[in-house]
Amino acid sequence: MPETTVIDKIIAHETIQIQIDAAVTNLEGIKVYLFSATNAYLGQYALTDTIGKVTFYLPVGQTYLFRADILGGQYWSELIEIGGINTVTMAIGHPKFSRGQTHSPCDTEWFVTGRV
Repeated sequence: MPETTVIDKIIAHETIQIQIDAAVTNLEGIKVYLFSATNAYLGQYALTDTIGKVTFYLPVGQTYLFRADILGGQYWSELIEIGGINTVTMAIGHPKFSRGQTHSPCDTEWFVTGRV
C-alpha cells in the first residue's frame, strides 16, 4: 500500500466591512451579495445591521465584487482585493423615478479605506 502524506495548508482570511450610506431612513436588513471577480454569484450574502454595516470573512489576496439591493435598485462595488482594505463605504443617492420605469439606479460611489 502506498504511503499517504497529509499536508495542512493555512489560508489567511480577513474581515471586510461594507458600510451602506444611503438616503433611506432604514438601513437595517439591506442584502449585500458576494460575487467573484468574474461576476459569478458565490452563494453568500449578509443583511445590514441597524447602522447599515455587513461583515464578510474572506481569503486574503482574492478579489471580489459586492452588490447591495436597495429599493428595487442594484448597486455594485468596484473590484475589491481582500487584504489591506478593511472597510468599504457605499454612498447611494435616492433612486430616480421616470415614466415607464419603476426604479432606475442612480450614481453609486464607493469609498475604500485602508487599515487603521
